[in-house]
Amino acid sequence: MAFTRRRGGKPDTGDADMADMARRFGCTVTIITIVGFGVPDWILGFRGVTIMVERKKPGEELNERQEKFVKEWNGGPLILLETPTQLQAMLTARDLWGWLAARDLRVLMGLVPAVDYRRT
Repeated sequence: MAFTRRRGGKPDTGDADMADMARRFGCTVTIITIVGFGVPDWILGFRGVTIMVERKKPGEELNERQEKFVKEWNGGPLILLETPTQLQAMLTARDLWGWLAARDLRVLMGLVPAVDYRRT
C-alpha cells in the first residue's frame, strides 16, 4: 500500500482560546491538527485521563478519514468539541467518566452501544 504525503489540517478558529481555557483548568493540551489522516485535533490530559478531541465548528461534520479513525479507534475517550461551553461543561463535570461516556463519538455514531470507562 502506497502512502502519499498529505499536509495536515489547519487549526480550527478558536483553537488557541479553547486550549488556553483548558490549560487554565489544569489540562495538558497538545494540538496535533498537522498530523492529518483523520487523527483528532487534540490530545488532552485531564485528571489522569488522556482524551482524544476532534474540534469542529458547530454543525460541521466529520470527513471520511475522521469517520474511519473513529471506527478503528480502540483507545480511551474520543470526543467532539464544538464550543467553549462544551469544553467548560467537561472540565467542570462532577462525573467526568459519565460525561465522556455519553459523548464518545463511537457511541454517538452507533458503533458501540455504550462505553463505561470506569471499568478500565
